[in-house]
Amino acid sequence: MGLDTSAHPVDEALFRERLVPFVKDGKPIDDLIAQAARMAVASSRAATWRFAAQNFSWKVREAQEAVVPTVTERYTEPARSQSFFERVFGVKAPMQEKTFTRPERVPGLPAVDNDLTSFGRPFFMPVDGTERVLALYARYLEAAQGGEASVDAIAREMVAEVGANALNFPAGTRPAVIEATKALLPFDKRILPERTAEGGPALTVAQHERRLKRETEMWRFIFLNRASDKPLPDEFRDPNEDRVPAPAREYVRNLPLQMAGFAAALMPGWMSRGYGFASSLFDKIGVQAPRIFETPEPLFRDLVKDAPEMRAVLNTTIVENFILGGYVPPQKMEAFVDLLAKHERAMVLAFHKGPAPTPEETKGLAEDYIKILEPATYALKNGYGYLEAAEIYSGPLGWAN
Repeated sequence: MGLDTSAHPVDEALFRERLVPFVKDGKPIDDLIAQAARMAVASSRAATWRFAAQNFSWKVREAQEAVVPTVTERYTEPARSQSFFERVFGVKAPMQEKTFTRPERVPGLPAVDNDLTSFGRPFFMPVDGTERVLALYARYLEAAQGGEASVDAIAREMVAEVGANALNFPAGTRPAVIEATKALLPFDKRILPERTAEGGPALTVAQHERRLKRETEMWRFIFLNRASDKPLPDEFRDPNEDRVPAPAREYVRNLPLQMAGFAAALMPGWMSRGYGFASSLFDKIGVQAPRIFETPEPLFRDLVKDAPEMRAVLNTTIVENFILGGYVPPQKMEAFVDLLAKHERAMVLAFHKGPAPTPEETKGLAEDYIKILEPATYALKNGYGYLEAAEIYSGPLGWAN
């Protein structure tokens, strides 16, 4: 299974003063559950806008490809499998040339980037520039308390901006491509938030509250029965799971990830895939940052004292699925962001092979770096920490931010 990673601004006070006391001592968090439910509705609504934009961007690309010539690509491959003796003596099988045709490459809709806009930033933010993105992020957080209508107002601004920039094509773009794109304007009539039939109707705030209430009560049950063989009660079990329920003690190690997921429901993080997360990129380019990254144990210290098995999912980097990775506490955020700025180009090109990329190629390679820099900068500006995680979100599994 591939890694579905994420980067999160983290409010230490939320964990230490609210979530940990709730799990340990039962102190109420009803206000947080209500807030997280409203945020879930807002995030879901924003996601329908960004996926509508993504689907429309594919239609734009199809329209552009329909008016450009085809090009022929040539490649070689073995004409047959190696024989036994060829393998033994290291003799390559004969090669043959093959070809395929494809439409000439087209610019598409640059403002709507599949990796950055659709499965990267939270909400719907098809804009450039860290300051601009973070100002929008703050607006969405505030708009979440006003419901879907408030989210829609911001999303319509984003659609208008995508339309305004639709014809900012690279020099040399074919006139036919420009005309094909113009024919699809205005975008505000074409990019509309729609849920698929498979997705079903959006959950209401009340439904999200019930879900979150059940999930957080399950934390309490697991922690209180951490040394017990008592199985999870039926109200906490997945109705689609028919196996015999495991004892509560087997779920204890996963509590930090579940709690971090709840925190992300209040303050959504940035999605990524593979090894493009900060601690991995620093390691890839040979930058030693041991004093920057810690394990996230400080967020859960009072729980870990009683349940040391939680340490299994608390690391200084992401080493497997369904764990928390490197944590940067608030007092180290300035040094962290400075390190990101200092090594920007090396981090952007960390996995690039071959000749130096063009500016356009570099922009595409920068997506993983951007998805680190933006949440890190937001955390620094607001006195928060920064946390890496695996499988809080997952595009393939349908868990979007």
